[in-house]
Amino acid sequence: MNKKLLQLMLAASVCTFLFCGCQKKDTDGKIEIEFIHWGGDSTYSGCYKDRIAMFEKENPDIKVKVTTVASDYDTKVQTMFVGKNAPDVLQVQPSSCTTFAEKGVLEDLSGPVKESDLDLEETFGGGMDGYETDEGIYALPDRGGTTITYYNKDMFDEAGISYPDKDWTMDDYMKACERLTKDTDGDGETDQWGAASTDYLGTCGPLILSYGANIVNEDYEIGVDSTQMKEFMEDYNKCYQNGWIIPYEELEKSGSNGDNFFAQQRCAMILTGFWNVESYTKMDELNFDIAPTPTQETPAAWAMGSALSINKQSSPEKKEAAWRFIQFMTGEEGQNMLAQTLADCPANLKVLGSDTFVNQEVNGKKLSLDVIGLEQSRVKVDGISKGAYSSELTGELQSRIKEMLLGRETVDEALRNMDGKLKKLIKYYK
Repeated sequence: MNKKLLQLMLAASVCTFLFCGCQKKDTDGKIEIEFIHWGGDSTYSGCYKDRIAMFEKENPDIKVKVTTVASDYDTKVQTMFVGKNAPDVLQVQPSSCTTFAEKGVLEDLSGPVKESDLDLEETFGGGMDGYETDEGIYALPDRGGTTITYYNKDMFDEAGISYPDKDWTMDDYMKACERLTKDTDGDGETDQWGAASTDYLGTCGPLILSYGANIVNEDYEIGVDSTQMKEFMEDYNKCYQNGWIIPYEELEKSGSNGDNFFAQQRCAMILTGFWNVESYTKMDELNFDIAPTPTQETPAAWAMGSALSINKQSSPEKKEAAWRFIQFMTGEEGQNMLAQTLADCPANLKVLGSDTFVNQEVNGKKLSLDVIGLEQSRVKVDGISKGAYSSELTGELQSRIKEMLLGRETVDEALRNMDGKLKKLIKYYK
């Protein structure tokens, strides 16, 4: 018997058992499932279109209808759940996954995962932390990515500084920031900064975790009142107050952001997401590479990815088809396709560690892509990312860090206000 046909038959029989469904097909002989994701047409074409086409080719009994939502994604999905017309497969992040799971509208995937012998730790590492609870498993990671360090190799060479490696520390980062901050034209004004690094949680988050601190702990209690958090705030503030970081007023005056400053070679480093890799490599004059985020006490990475869930309200036959779809998208074949486009970062550690991924050139440039898999394996998901409160708490935390950096609050004042306001906010969600 054809090997591929045998695999399809086995997958179908397993799913039928797991979801207790009988195959009810549409008039054209296919089961149609709906998949919803956020973003625009470029997101669909870059991250999903080709993978979905391959899935449908290998699963001729399933058709995938795609809905793309450009804005207010979580609100619109919530409305769909209330109206009992939500799609069968949903893109989720830790906060929405936790919220929807608590409302009982996501399918527990524990059974299918167990039957498929999928090793979640080996396949996704800490990236699973945002999608499983004591009650069940509610999503599998699809699009991964963490905060990484982009650094300008020419600036490091000129300053005689060794490139960041997998073991570089926060002390190394601070010293590099100082040495890389310069007045290059002698007019008495800084025009090259060590880094672009303000209050954005994607930048602060991995550093906070690396200091051994947390924002919201495993018991959903605010954890910023700690010596580790204070140490982070003091070091982070020192970099800004010493003028090694692009100041807010410079960003506002230029109408730009840290990503553009790095692209214009006006700063030597930026800590941000995977999304700049593809665009930066198209800039011939930009000689850069990537490295992990610096570590203080323990290596830690900040997750920026998303996962795929199944609607619990869907019919058994659609759940079965949805599980097969998720298996493909998060499995090695679907993830390898994502890796080849670099439209986004795969979440599968096996793919990220493969020679095919690590050794590929990006727009003709060779980068240290092994860093991506290393950082994905270091992911720790803080509790601030795991609930409906995520947006509010993140906004408040960033506000307090900004007030500190602007000199309107001392480190102690910022921490005291942060602790009080975060505790007050989270009470509304308990």
